Amino acid sequence: MSGGWIAFGIIVITLGLMTYPILQLIPNDRQKKQLALRQAAMKLGFQIQIRHPHLDERLDALYEDLKKTVAYSLPQETGLEGTFTAIRSVTYEGQWFWLNEKFPDLSSFDKFLETTPKLPKQVLAVEFTQPAITFFIKEDSYVKMEEIKSLSILFFTSHK
Repeated sequence: MSGGWIAFGIIVITLGLMTYPILQLIPNDRQKKQLALRQAAMKLGFQIQIRHPHLDERLDALYEDLKKTVAYSLPQETGLEGTFTAIRSVTYEGQWFWLNEKFPDLSSFDKFLETTPKLPKQVLAVEFTQPAITFFIKEDSYVKMEEIKSLSILFFTSHK
């Protein structure tokens, strides 16, 4: 009788070991939400990259959440030379600061200064380059990508 239980146990363990990898292929709720967000963004013309802004060592520990962001780039003529990155302050709510030693022409960024408070809290950084604007988004909750796209249009209209 005990030999039967051992054989049954071996069969159960074997089946478990065989089905576990298959079950891992089924997306969980977080992965489904992430996929829906990325698909909605791609329909709006965003390009998605798994990257975060480069920080120097002093800021690296303070802005740990930036390492958990995903880059959503919207191809657009910006008229800029170089890369300019603004990061949401963790110390002062609603404040943003520039990472660059060289600053962009701030007169052309009046719309940026007016618009940043309207960006969803999941947007932790914005990078302006030629030819795109990139939003670094923490994908921990739903983000209205239509809202981000409409705000990005305001950034670009200030360059024309």
